[in-house]
Amino acid sequence: MDDNRLKSNNVYKYLTFWANGNIYAVSSTDVLQLIEMPFITPIPEMPDYIRGILHLRGENIPVIDLGLRLQEKSVEKSDSARIVVLSTKDGDLGLIVESIGEIFDLASADISTIPKIADSTGKHIISSVALHNGRLIPILDIATILSDESLKNIDLQQTNTSNDN
Repeated sequence: MDDNRLKSNNVYKYLTFWANGNIYAVSSTDVLQLIEMPFITPIPEMPDYIRGILHLRGENIPVIDLGLRLQEKSVEKSDSARIVVLSTKDGDLGLIVESIGEIFDLASADISTIPKIADSTGKHIISSVALHNGRLIPILDIATILSDESLKNIDLQQTNTSNDN
């Protein structure tokens, strides 16, 4: 996360959701849509956490099981499970989550970097943490989620598959 963003007194909106009993957040500006669990087409020879692709709004987008991407257990299909569709500089991406939390405002003063000891590799799926209602909430780094070599084999810059450009 940009250090200038952390030091300013701006207010940002974040969406929270749950995976394997843990709460996480992403900037609401990255969220395109929240959808119920549809059919996901598997892609052969991909890591387990890449569940496949989903056809949405004329595009095929990759879908990642957030629980497995966090090296935990798979998010189980349930009535509350959702896919958070995110917009990234490389294209759209779906994250399977247990359930959706809330959208809330955070002042930049409530967002801090993760301790160096928790980020010994220099690259971590969590970009920062937010203090909200007395609780620390990890904020996901979408770019790092996409940094896996396996995802580089999937073209996120999808073109419209319909003929009505």
